[in-house]
Amino acid sequence: MTEGAYAQLALPVPMQTTLQIAGVLLAIITIWLDTRENVWARPLSLVGTSMALFVYYPAGLYAKCLLNGCYIVLNVYGWHQWLYGGEEKTPLQVSKTPTKILILATALGLVAAAALG
Repeated sequence: MTEGAYAQLALPVPMQTTLQIAGVLLAIITIWLDTRENVWARPLSLVGTSMALFVYYPAGLYAKCLLNGCYIVLNVYGWHQWLYGGEEKTPLQVSKTPTKILILATALGLVAAAALG
């Protein structure tokens, strides 16, 4: 990408700051909705994650853009599962993870962290 074309993508600093503040507010609302098992958390998270791309891409933070792309895909999947992931395409019921699986996941996470250093 040429320097001129890259400069055209950059948002003015006040606009970037506004997007960042809006993104943080949406993230807080999303967490609040998630703790109340409200399906509206997914579309709001999609909006917030998509907004971040307008800050990260012009700044050259391509890995963050890729990570946010993964978040977008996972949000779409989660939203679909929440609405249609139950038996016969009914809404999926929120349930607790069994203690045995939590212990196994924690152990695997610790082993992976140790292996990565």
